[in-house]
Amino acid sequence: KGLIYRGLKPVNWCFNCETALAEAEVEYEDHSSPSIYVKFKVKNPENISGLPKKDLYLVIWTTTPWTLIANVAVAVHPHFSYVLAETEKEILVLEKNLSQPILGKCNIKNYKVSKEVSGKDLNGLIYEHPFFYKGKCPVVLADYVTKEEGTGLVHTAPGHGQEDHQAGLKHGLEIV
Repeated sequence: KGLIYRGLKPVNWCFNCETALAEAEVEYEDHSSPSIYVKFKVKNPENISGLPKKDLYLVIWTTTPWTLIANVAVAVHPHFSYVLAETEKEILVLEKNLSQPILGKCNIKNYKVSKEVSGKDLNGLIYEHPFFYKGKCPVVLADYVTKEEGTGLVHTAPGHGQEDHQAGLKHGLEIV
């Protein structure tokens, strides 16, 4: 009758007790992690009309670089504006309000905005995984993407974190 199903989801685990923990039982320590920017090369840039013939990259920022190996999607907010910043070599996709600070941090001074698009316009782009994953890596829409920090593009690994897991279920993403 469809009342029982088998699924996968991230589970917090206590190594001392050797048992699963509810989210409310998890206590986080103050911890600093390195953060990095990563470029994902878009395989189908022709989906955005009017671009120069240069490689197009989605730029993400993460404080959990160890989860990149499990990345299967990049989430964008459907209602945010994104700029396509053209440099000498390539075009970088960044959220409009975050683009100048990020380009400055990355010491990119010579660029021009080729185009401005909405998150909805990025939906359906496919990119190359930076490591080994050979599946289809799409850009998906998600309301949890913010402009607080980062690039306005969120790397998504459904096996790591509740929001990523929910996005994975919604978009049929594999858990790596």
